[in-house]
Amino acid sequence: MKLISLAINEAKAPPTYFVLDVLCQKLRRSVPKKEKVFEELRKLGFEAYPTLFNTRGIKTRADIHYVKEAVIRA
Repeated sequence: MKLISLAINEAKAPPTYFVLDVLCQKLRRSVPKKEKVFEELRKLGFEAYPTLFNTRGIKTRADIHYVKEAVIRA
């Protein structure tokens, strides 16, 4: 049931995604919990969803500037 719920939410999201490990490596920061990044993106006014195919991937309509900001805040 959880997988179906994830798939439904992911279908609402944009086709592109960000991988937290890669982004944090470029920012030279440790990887925060994905849920914290989702929370920060929502505070910034964006929806965010996990990806089914990458456990560290997030889908959002936020551009990279806002995703970086959410990661730093998380």
